[in-house]
Amino acid sequence: MRTGKMMAASVAWIAGAFPAGAQEQTPEPSQKSVRLIVNGQVSEDDNQQRLNARIVAAFSDLPVAFGMAAEKGNGVARLMVGGAANLGELLAVQVTGQFVREDADQLFGLTTDKSVETWSLASSLDLRLSAATTVSLGVDGWNSPSAMLIDEPFAKTRFDGASGVRVAPGFETYLDPTLRLGARIGYERAIDNGDDGLFAKVDFSKAFGKTSIEGTAWTSPNFGAGAQIGLGYAFDNDMTASVYAGYRDGMTQGAYLGAKLSMEFGPHASQESGGLINRLDRQMQYAEMTMPGVPKTARAAVSTEINSPFKTVFDVPCQSVEPTPGCTFFMANGNRITLADDPHYNRYGNGSDDLGYVRFDSVGNAAVYNNLGQYQYSSSASAFEGFVGGTTIGVGTTGFYWENVASGTYWLGKNGILYSANSGSSNFQQAIN
Repeated sequence: MRTGKMMAASVAWIAGAFPAGAQEQTPEPSQKSVRLIVNGQVSEDDNQQRLNARIVAAFSDLPVAFGMAAEKGNGVARLMVGGAANLGELLAVQVTGQFVREDADQLFGLTTDKSVETWSLASSLDLRLSAATTVSLGVDGWNSPSAMLIDEPFAKTRFDGASGVRVAPGFETYLDPTLRLGARIGYERAIDNGDDGLFAKVDFSKAFGKTSIEGTAWTSPNFGAGAQIGLGYAFDNDMTASVYAGYRDGMTQGAYLGAKLSMEFGPHASQESGGLINRLDRQMQYAEMTMPGVPKTARAAVSTEINSPFKTVFDVPCQSVEPTPGCTFFMANGNRITLADDPHYNRYGNGSDDLGYVRFDSVGNAAVYNNLGQYQYSSSASAFEGFVGGTTIGVGTTGFYWENVASGTYWLGKNGILYSANSGSSNFQQAIN
């Protein structure tokens, strides 16, 4: 598996996004206690088109913040909740949990209406070393439970599940009140269906008056790599508008564009509460970007069991739910399949007239016609599955199921099976190859 062949960036909130320590150095205009973010994203990859809304709020008299986010996209739905609290003057903690449901047909390319769910948890314990620098220890985990995606009488396809944990120490520092840098570097350990390896994420934000630029980049052995960068403008009415572009290489992949509108309202927050809002906001974005749903490495965690109703002349079970050349005997009783068992039989309501047919001459040359009786092309006995030699087609090695097709006519089934159309023969309508 590829483990992050790129590093890149994603949008994080900038205006007023300084923790209490940095604000103590250079006081900023106080922010409101509630932040609402609406984020829309478009891409050539339909799976990356989505709309997201997130709200983060803090109590003015308690060192606690909470957040909630919901997202709806093409084949994906996300719900996230989070909380943050100051445990003292130097310690703070953030915990974010999310639930993601994704359509299995888009994830795995299967014809199914089933979905796959992923639960994940991202936590961080922060220690403030100075007014401008904080170090953290992040512990994350994910679990995508196994699920039956296709459950049919002759075929069962199952997603075998995926889970893992991540430990990622990090830091955040303000080089000046307008420039923030952050990084997390750690290790991922897959418990079920994944890869072990290095995880890394870096991000920055820089304000130029009311204009800001910010970005982030990450690489994960299980969720792929991503890159995003954005430009924002802060208006006087507690509103910031941003546009961004990025690239993701995960379960969904490709370039995308987005726009975000952030609004603050409610009573003014204290410096401590404002710092919690900013940290929890970034923690929720971190969880969404680096654990977006089913891991990329779980793409191969799909197993299919075929209980084919057909077998070969040698009593070997076939691996197809449809009859194919060589797989023309019923598993249940050993009988040869007939014309009515072909998938194209009666597909337009016309019985055997819905199949094309082949006419052989005395030396094995063939003329092929479609279901309307229109000539299509010339062929020969040697071009059909089961060709033995000369004008003989069949299965097995004993000759018991061989047939001389010279001067004969045969229906041509969906998968290349020939059925006898010679009404005087003992195997009329039976498969011959």
